[in-house]
Amino acid sequence: MLFRSGADQPSFRIQNKWAISQSFSLSRGDHSFKFGGSWDKNGFNNNGPAAGAFGQFQWGSALNFLTDANLENLTAEVPGADTARTVRQQVYGFYFQDDWRLRSNFSLNLGLRYEPWTSPGEKWGRVSTYRDYLHQTEFSNPKTDGTDTYFDSPGETTFSPRIGLAWDVNGDGKTAIRAGGGIFHLMLLTPYLNTVTRKNPPDAGTLIVNSPGVNLAGAGQYVNSRTAETLSTKLNPNTFSEAIQFDLKPMYEIKYNFTIERQLLSDLSLAVGYIGNRGTHLTLKSDGNAYPSETAGGRTFVGPRLRTAPRPNPNNGVITYSTSDAKSFYDAMTVELKKRISHGF
Repeated sequence: MLFRSGADQPSFRIQNKWAISQSFSLSRGDHSFKFGGSWDKNGFNNNGPAAGAFGQFQWGSALNFLTDANLENLTAEVPGADTARTVRQQVYGFYFQDDWRLRSNFSLNLGLRYEPWTSPGEKWGRVSTYRDYLHQTEFSNPKTDGTDTYFDSPGETTFSPRIGLAWDVNGDGKTAIRAGGGIFHLMLLTPYLNTVTRKNPPDAGTLIVNSPGVNLAGAGQYVNSRTAETLSTKLNPNTFSEAIQFDLKPMYEIKYNFTIERQLLSDLSLAVGYIGNRGTHLTLKSDGNAYPSETAGGRTFVGPRLRTAPRPNPNNGVITYSTSDAKSFYDAMTVELKKRISHGF
């Protein structure tokens, strides 16, 4: 039986964004140039109780609950934990595009965008994460090893080329081919960092214990006795944390499309096309320190079912860990029959 108290205290999540941008255009002969730049400063201010802040208590049965028997699981945010964060990040953008009319029936679009983004930090230094979660024995933060960002941004490598074309095949406006493609980089900005910035010691701390050996009446005193350990930067098998892969790979999508359109009648046309998308190094969230799979009785068990083998980092507990290891694939065919309104239809 599970009893969970609600985190119903006021919670404030305020995003401040300052932006400056400037665009220019220039026409020279068959070329139409567009170029410009932008600067964004993002601030995410989060102040409110974390998940499980007021306790979660689990008993093995309803009878154990009614008789206030010892708890099967205890989860609670310890006294003194601070989940308020003021995260800061900046994004720069530069682009250049050339719309080039090579012939009266053929146009080519060439473009390049460069959009570096900074590693997210915290205004007051409340950063705690991992640089090497498989081997660390304590959290990385400004005091332990000088780490002052939640991860190292790959934003300096975000060059994004684009290309497109439009071709009136016979020059009579009846058959058209259009195609395009480009690389589109993804960013992890401040709203994505809502929970990952507010869980780890020494500024925050959540105690999760199976079979703590106390009942509900003694839970408060038990949590107090474990507070110093929970808020320590030193890792232990009961440490509960969340982090993003520190050396993130550049996350991007390759998007492309191809369409053929043919005029069938003066007011009717048919277009058939293809749209494709490939995502690379996308974020994937899992338990980065999960128990390895084991075989027993000819069956393979994944997760903590047997627990005879240690976690990859035996000095640590559960890590909600985001890595840049995922991929995505999308392929679609499009068919469009278009009729212009004439004679009321």
